Amino acid sequence: MISLSFPNLPQLQQINVTQGVPKENESAKRVSSSTVFSNVQRARLRSCNLSDGFFPTVIPWFANVKELDLSSNNFTIIPECIKQCQFLTRLYLDNCERLQEIRGIPPNLKYFSAIKCLSLTASCRSMFLSQELHEAGNTVFYLPGTKIPEWFECQTEGASISFWFRNKFPAIAICLVIGPVGQYSSPEDGYLFRAIVVINGNKHAFLFEDLWMGMDNTCLFDLQEMKLEDDLDEELSENEWNHAEIIYENLSSIPIILQSGIHELKRETSMGLGDILFIDPCKKRKLDDHLNSSESQNPQLQEKRRLMDMEGFESQNVQKQQCISIFSRMWNWARYMV
Repeated sequence: MISLSFPNLPQLQQINVTQGVPKENESAKRVSSSTVFSNVQRARLRSCNLSDGFFPTVIPWFANVKELDLSSNNFTIIPECIKQCQFLTRLYLDNCERLQEIRGIPPNLKYFSAIKCLSLTASCRSMFLSQELHEAGNTVFYLPGTKIPEWFECQTEGASISFWFRNKFPAIAICLVIGPVGQYSSPEDGYLFRAIVVINGNKHAFLFEDLWMGMDNTCLFDLQEMKLEDDLDEELSENEWNHAEIIYENLSSIPIILQSGIHELKRETSMGLGDILFIDPCKKRKLDDHLNSSESQNPQLQEKRRLMDMEGFESQNVQKQQCISIFSRMWNWARYMV
């Protein structure tokens, strides 16, 4: 058991404690947080039997922390005060089996891991998988559950997923989920995956660490966070469609069901609209040509489209006239009041 009678350590930048933090008591409340921990960048408090009372007392100690590891503890709720950690970018909560709610998200959080937090509520999981949270990119999140968010435009089952792009490699988010097959069960330590991207038939490995996932887990990440070992631009066909395939290599021997999804991030890029497709552009062009040809040869289809266009035009005119009428009545009423 450690003592909380710390001397002033203004240069202290890292705290690493395992199975050693005492119960929350009056001695903890008397610690001078601003003096002792103001420069701590990384705090690891794993398997320390921390309960719900830990947060209101101790979180102010780590207001400037960038990495916080609270894995394998007993708290059930992380209160809203976690948002006070404005510089926190990495938060680890793995194996917190009693954790049910997280009532706030630090504003600069980029890496979040809650593997085996099976008591986490569905609403809390949805909050951490929201499109708004990930649209700016640069995130890597691990959560329990096996549902790909609906805002992922392309979803597929299997060990790979494909798309086509032109000009520049797109900014995309990947969502990966795994589940068991038949009588096979999950190994206690989970599964290890290696992601490979294939561009126009050429393989490229990532410098990023391999993906570790437990059973019934979801991993959502910005693909650009997984740095490639070489430059893609040299192999891209300029002003033409490039075929990309992302392959997930299962490094374990146990078979699994794997699903993945792709979402094009809407952050500022040089790509224009229509520079990424999730179906073969050659097949799409043939289908469009076929539909246009069929319509040109079928007077009934042409007439139907003409009537639909007319209905849309008339509807717009009616709405416009209604707006003019309302504005006219308001104007006359205003003049009368004057």
